[in-house]
Amino acid sequence: MPFGCGQQDPDISAPTGVGSLTVTSIPDSASIQLDGECTGFFTPATLNDVSTGYHTVRVTKTGYSVTPESLRVEIREGQTTDAEFTLSELQARPVILESFTNVCCMPCAEANPMMYELMDQLGPERAVLLEFHTQFPSPLDPFYLEQKTLMDTRIGQYGVSQAPWVVIEGAEGLQPSSEDALRQVIDAADIGNDVELRLIGEATSSTVTCTLEVESAISDGTYIIHVFVTDSLVEFDEPPGTNGETEFRHVVRGALPSPDGEDVQLSTGATETFVWSTELSWWSGEDDIRLTAIARRSGSLELVGAGLYDLP
Repeated sequence: MPFGCGQQDPDISAPTGVGSLTVTSIPDSASIQLDGECTGFFTPATLNDVSTGYHTVRVTKTGYSVTPESLRVEIREGQTTDAEFTLSELQARPVILESFTNVCCMPCAEANPMMYELMDQLGPERAVLLEFHTQFPSPLDPFYLEQKTLMDTRIGQYGVSQAPWVVIEGAEGLQPSSEDALRQVIDAADIGNDVELRLIGEATSSTVTCTLEVESAISDGTYIIHVFVTDSLVEFDEPPGTNGETEFRHVVRGALPSPDGEDVQLSTGATETFVWSTELSWWSGEDDIRLTAIARRSGSLELVGAGLYDLP
């Protein structure tokens, strides 16, 4: 896990002298951290009087991923050591996919693993999957029965009548027939970012609580906000349905503050803060949980904002 500002690298050589460290990045203007401490310098820069021995260097820049994530460098007395990083611009937020499936849907047994693999390839910076379970072809789907009101609300929202079905950004619905076709739709998705959603959360043995800041960056208006709680992995010893699936990922197991979401009236530049909690009767304390916040304008289904927070 990356060290934040103020955290010390636990493996720093004792100083015996000093040298210099030149840190560069493409593009430049990235903040430089040395052994977990913010240096106050931005790339390109040379740090003088760095103690000899081994040090960990990191750079950060809002809106960019960094390669490599960190470098371990050796500073030698009276010499200059180089540390070079490459930054890649991130899209403003990930594309949100809402998948509708059922444990007795035979085509779903092929579509779901394909979508799971694609999410692994793209990563949560690029795309996020929310898996909802339907009452068709079988009303005995255990995930559907666990959250009937939530699942029915989302199914009705989009008028879904078949599985598998996936909705991209609240706008385009299609059958997930192949990885290439789905990837093309993700690449072409129009990502609305009118609303900034800043999300943090914490979980206990029985409850998850999220704090959500909502800010309108474009215009005044009424927005509908949802926070979905997803389980990273659910495994069964025996298939719970007739299609043979025993492994389910990105499964929606709850919604905050309710299945209908929250109506929020926002003025441009203004921020509203919400704190919501829900019970986790299904959580063992071992599986990873993701909170995914999405926003849409009142009267529209197209998403205009999203935010993520992973637990624990």
